[in-house]
Amino acid sequence: MIAVRGKGAKERLVPISEPARAAILRYRAALEERMPAAAKGRWLFPADSRSGHLARQAFARELKTKTVEQVVEQVDSYYKENPGKLDTSVLEVILIRFAKGIYPPGLTR
Repeated sequence: MIAVRGKGAKERLVPISEPARAAILRYRAALEERMPAAAKGRWLFPADSRSGHLARQAFARELKTKTVEQVVEQVDSYYKENPGKLDTSVLEVILIRFAKGIYPPGLTR
């Protein structure tokens, strides 16, 4: 389970799969290694913003500026550049490649 804060600042416990849990643990380890101060915070996706976290709206706004072809091209190039990281999910690659400026710069791979 993971605690998620939603609309109206309500917190909910959400079940997550084992692969999702493993991905979160890998991400948190990278966050602690590259940005220890951010890792001590309360947000899973900290950002240099007023709220202190990556809002879904900010990520969606950035992603909307891309075409499907651009997304596919970036995902393909990530896997070509990182053959040892083929277990990285497509969604994680999209976050890494397209959240520039809102994703902590020390964590982009």
